[in-house]
Amino acid sequence: MSTKIASVQRPTLFLLFSGVLVAVAAPLLFALPAQAECWYEGMSFETGERVGSSICMPDGSWKAE
Repeated sequence: MSTKIASVQRPTLFLLFSGVLVAVAAPLLFALPAQAECWYEGMSFETGERVGSSICMPDGSWKAE
């Protein structure tokens, strides 16, 4: 008994695996939170870090509290 896959099924399996790959990869690529660097006196700070009363925002700006 042979375990050959019929040539008609190959495109179907390819589409199935491609769809699964896209479904798994899309959230990882597009749903990650934005991360930016904020600069203060020549030093780099990550999003959410505080310097004095200011917070580094995702767009790279500083927001005073």
